[in-house]
Amino acid sequence: MFRERMSLRIARKVGHSHRGFCSAALAIAVAGLLLETTLALAAEGPSSRVTLLIGTATADITPKLPVALTGFQTARTTRTIQSPLTVNVLALESRQGERTTDLAILVSCDLCVIRPGIQEQFRKQAAALSLACPAQMSQGETVVSADFWHYARERLRQRCGEDLCVLGFCAPAGDQCPHLSYRKKSEARMDQLRGLSRTEELGRRIAQAFFDVADVMAKDIRTDVPLVHLVRQVDLPQRIVTEAEYAIAKKVCADIDAKSEPGGWDTWVRRLYGGVHDRYVAQQQGDRNYPMELHVLRLGDVAIATNPFELYLDYGVQIEARSPAEQTFLIQLASPSENAYYVPTPRAVTGGRFSETVMDNYSATVMTNIVGPEGAQVLVDRTVEAIGELWKSPAGASAAASR
Repeated sequence: MFRERMSLRIARKVGHSHRGFCSAALAIAVAGLLLETTLALAAEGPSSRVTLLIGTATADITPKLPVALTGFQTARTTRTIQSPLTVNVLALESRQGERTTDLAILVSCDLCVIRPGIQEQFRKQAAALSLACPAQMSQGETVVSADFWHYARERLRQRCGEDLCVLGFCAPAGDQCPHLSYRKKSEARMDQLRGLSRTEELGRRIAQAFFDVADVMAKDIRTDVPLVHLVRQVDLPQRIVTEAEYAIAKKVCADIDAKSEPGGWDTWVRRLYGGVHDRYVAQQQGDRNYPMELHVLRLGDVAIATNPFELYLDYGVQIEARSPAEQTFLIQLASPSENAYYVPTPRAVTGGRFSETVMDNYSATVMTNIVGPEGAQVLVDRTVEAIGELWKSPAGASAAASR
């Protein structure tokens, strides 16, 4: 085992462009990762054995102020940095002798979304954590923030070292939120007794969950596990926009377009309702599929699968329950797809119809559902099938034999 420490800093000359800044930060992080191996685990033995190489890198991608914020209904600009934003990279390479058999690079960013234009420019010791909950305790605040992942990283690094690379992934959680819906008074009292904010408390709980299993994981460290990376293009059936829904979208767009000056939520609402209008037209012309890129990795006994949506929790449970892997990690808001939005369950769809009121059943109408429950079930089935293929492959047999 050897390790070379690497420090990556983003040049100040990048400027104020959000897209340019993030693009440069990602490129530098990944390039630095590939140029320097920060952690390599080499198994001794014949060249026929599979060796797993691991590299990590972390870079600060906190933008210069002032900066525009993504999300919510109106344009917002902030001059406040609540916590730094980072990009954390984990590179995995499987080798047989001097031959690379497969590789993958996982990138975790403290951003709402990584635009496809940035993703196309890039195809140490580390901890990767997947949590079925979006990091949005600072939701509604006009600040730059990594949310509870910042406080989780701080606690993890206090115990494991400052050079620890922490990748925080969001598992299917389209219907989940870190804000309390009940037990508010009792949880607030506990936060007060600990002397922590609610965001800091969530970071503490994430770190404690990791510490709870870290010593157990240390008993089963393997370096000869195969890595297999499968990439598949999947066509999902779109949620069909009805004629009545089209009429609503058309009216809302026309009303906004008739205004001399858009105000308030108008730009945001026009984009959402305009999307419904355009999808109806495209569907009438026969375009009824949503193409997505599915990534599935096998890392020894562990399966990792991605999707670009804010996928409701139930679908993640289905995939994990049907997966042949001993452990399955699911990562949403991944893969190069823009505006994939929410994918609800049938029960959620019954919670309210699409109307002129934008927040009616917000995450479960055609306004934010390019793919509906039918497409979600196809996604579940295709993901489980892909994981199953890796468990039947020759590499899978080698993984079982190495145990």
